[in-house]
Amino acid sequence: MEMMKKIFTVLLLFSLIFGLIAGCAQKSESSVGDSSAGSPNYEKYPDSAPMPTAVPDQGYYDNEFQKAIRTGRISIEVDEFENSVDMIRMYIGEDGYIQSSNIYKQPAYYNDEKIMLSRGEIIIRIHKSKFEAFMDNMGTLGVILNENSNLDDISDMYYDTEARYRLLEAEKARLEEYLAETKDPDIFFKTQSRITEVIYEMERLKGNINKWDDRIEFSTIYIDIKEKHPDDEYAVSKPKDFFERIWDNMKNSVEFLGEVVVVLAGLIPVIIILGIFGLIILLAVRLTKKKRK
Repeated sequence: MEMMKKIFTVLLLFSLIFGLIAGCAQKSESSVGDSSAGSPNYEKYPDSAPMPTAVPDQGYYDNEFQKAIRTGRISIEVDEFENSVDMIRMYIGEDGYIQSSNIYKQPAYYNDEKIMLSRGEIIIRIHKSKFEAFMDNMGTLGVILNENSNLDDISDMYYDTEARYRLLEAEKARLEEYLAETKDPDIFFKTQSRITEVIYEMERLKGNINKWDDRIEFSTIYIDIKEKHPDDEYAVSKPKDFFERIWDNMKNSVEFLGEVVVVLAGLIPVIIILGIFGLIILLAVRLTKKKRK
């Protein structure tokens, strides 16, 4: 009986030990699974950059966090070129600047005289909050021939680059601490080399971020502006009355007759030459008939 009690005690002890081991293993697996799923633990890694909350089922961020580059293109025809360029500068004001401009002259003809018409390609940078107002103001300068705008959302790329920069920044700080403590020359130079690589990569990423910040804050607008030819009319013009249409038809008829006269005048030398050749052939035929008789 005493032997049975000892065996029962040993079995009970083994079952308790086995239960404790199984419980620890299950807890360990659960913690591993939780750490590998979902978003990173930013409390554990304070140097990493948390990503902003995205709108569900879309690739876009909330307006507060969205990073987007806006671009506009507009083609316009104006009556007074120089005045219109001055108006563009006025519309920009303190909210932007002219990045580049190319103003030139193009030859044209008016009333059989050669004239020079102005044309320009202007690239401006305007604050993102003034983009819509500027595009609307352009319609007051003349006739809009073409207009379009584009919004490029770079939020994913922007925040990924920013997170990588912060991780490199944290790595650089740890390497510098390690470098100050090490006494081994070989480890010292290897650590110094790695710090140099990290700094180079940080500068590259920071340059990209700064470039994006500038393009996000100030939208780019490409303007193609040209001076209207004196003969051109706007798309919406005053309709002609009955007598004006009769006069236009008479002018067109006279112009047509004039063109016919010009063509005939050009054909006179050809007609004369053909007539001479025809007369020679006719005389030759008659002489041949007379000889046969």
